[in-house]
This record gives sequence, structure tokens and C-alpha cells, in this order.
Amino acid sequence: MMDYLKSKEYYTDLYDLITINKCIDILKFWQDLYSNKEKQKDLKEVPQKEIEKGFNYFSNFQLMDAKADRYKNKEQTINEWIERDKTKQDKLDNTPPPKGIYCLKC
Repeated sequence: MMDYLKSKEYYTDLYDLITINKCIDILKFWQDLYSNKEKQKDLKEVPQKEIEKGFNYFSNFQLMDAKADRYKNKEQTINEWIERDKTKQDKLDNTPPPKGIYCLKC
């Protein structure tokens, strides 16, 4: 039988995994942008140390913003997931089996 409702730790871990994947995507974006910096004409005159400093600053800023936003919504989102799955589980547990239906293989 399929169980819909899981432990609170399951939902917490799932939420954290989604947060980690979002942060990885942000880092990949900034790494790709940094690796293609030679193609950007605006950066030709900027010293390498300043370019690195800027990329580190903005990537860290975006990461911090994403983590703060995810943390702000964490408890509410996890509670919504639990309620959604609890409703499904209650429906599964409390629905009586149909009567008068016979399996052709039994």
C-alpha cells in the first residue's frame, strides 16, 4: 500500500535538498559567466583582481539572498506539504473498498 504521509524529517530534507540545488544552479551561472568574461568588452580594461572581487561579491550576494528567501518560507512550505499529504493519506485510509467488483484473475 502506498503511504503519502512521511515523517517531518523527510519534508525538511526534501526542502533542504531543493535549496541546495538552487544554490548549485546559482554557482553554475556565475561560474559560466566568469569563464566567459574574456568575451565581454566592458571587462577588458578592468584588472583581474577587481573582476574576481566583483564576481565573488555578486555570487555570494545572490546566494545569501536565495538562502534567506528559502529560509523565510521553509516552515510554511513544509507545513503545506504535510497537510497536502495528510489529506491524501486520510482519503486513502478512510475510503472503503468497492463492493461487488471481482477480479478476473481471482
